[in-house]
Amino acid sequence: MENHIDPSTMLEFIEGLAAMAVLDQDGVYTYVSPGWERYTGHTAQEAIGRKVWEMVPVLINSKAIAL
Repeated sequence: MENHIDPSTMLEFIEGLAAMAVLDQDGVYTYVSPGWERYTGHTAQEAIGRKVWEMVPVLINSKAIAL
């Protein structure tokens, strides 16, 4: 029996990874992908070193929430 992944499921998975952020145990951004930057309209420099809770008010007013 072969395992096949539905192409639409694979595309959804890949697109979901396009905007990715990595946080440390304290909720501080340690990495954001270029897709995250495009999605939120903010740069890695704006996010790296900041707690996710500091960025939430910024993101609420960004195009990311409007999508």
